Amino acid sequence: MDSRQEALSKLLRARARVGTDDLDTALGQDVHMLRTDLLGVVQRCESAGMYAKLEKMARLSQVDNLEQSEDSFQAMVKFMDGMTSEELIKMTSLYSHMMNLANMVEHVHRVLGSRRDLRGKDGFEFSVEKAFSELVKQGHSPSRIRATLCKQKVEMVLTAHPTQALRRSLLSKLQNVGHDLLRLRSSELVPQERSHARNRIKENIHAMWRTDEVRRTKPRPEDEARSTLQVLERTVWNAVSIGRHPTKRQGRI
Repeated sequence: MDSRQEALSKLLRARARVGTDDLDTALGQDVHMLRTDLLGVVQRCESAGMYAKLEKMARLSQVDNLEQSEDSFQAMVKFMDGMTSEELIKMTSLYSHMMNLANMVEHVHRVLGSRRDLRGKDGFEFSVEKAFSELVKQGHSPSRIRATLCKQKVEMVLTAHPTQALRRSLLSKLQNVGHDLLRLRSSELVPQERSHARNRIKENIHAMWRTDEVRRTKPRPEDEARSTLQVLERTVWNAVSIGRHPTKRQGRI
């Protein structure tokens, strides 16, 4: 197996969550739904021959993930031997999107799980309130907890060689998919709103497939700074606000 095939084989082995979740669970159903949406986009955008090969590789990888046998793995390797460079690039793109979508589903269901726990009797295991309660039980006074928190320092590190390979345009589309997945889990949506959310998910997945995943120019420090600003605007500001208010109540900060 040459280096190109070896790299692709590692990618296929790494997608353990894609398409293998128990479809009786909500998480597994969402992974299956997004996988079906993605394959539908590929079928519409690519030639019949290209789609047939990609769909067959998806089926072979599902079999391998279930069996975890040398025979099933070699079946994938043998199939890849007959693929052109263009087809291998498309296949890599397909699995990249599958894994990114599966990771977003997992993130959404972690959020849903946290919300369920917060609605429970004892609150979420890692809530600020429970953390303060445990520290007080251990003999730490609120003033000491406050003083310790005030000494904490968080610094942002910017680099010209980001480890996060996803482009900002793809990250935005993935976040849009996650937002609409959360909306679909709401019992208050009317049928029109539910249909609108499903259509937006399909539109964002279609846009993801048509977006170039590769950075065509070497990233500069300014580019990484822009990526960091997106994280600050979409995540950090909200997280700080969510964490600050219960901390203020508990520690009288």
